[in-house]
Amino acid sequence: AFFGVNAVLTGILLRRAGWGPRVLGLALIASGAVYLVGSGLRLLAPDLSAGFAPAYALPLLAETAFAGWLLWRGIRGGAAPTPRR
Repeated sequence: AFFGVNAVLTGILLRRAGWGPRVLGLALIASGAVYLVGSGLRLLAPDLSAGFAPAYALPLLAETAFAGWLLWRGIRGGAAPTPRR
């Protein structure tokens, strides 16, 4: 459940900051919702959780795309500025 909250908050921050593609923010918010619903089903209706398993494809795709974007952006972005002493 905590990871679902983290994914939702990360998606909201990504969308509001304008730092990255807005679609990735939406995808992370949806991923967080999948994690939260999945956790709730495991606690409240364990019989239904097996049928919900295919929904975890969305977080897999969204998080892979976000990680790939971070790697691509990091390679393209160059070196970080060095702090003054």
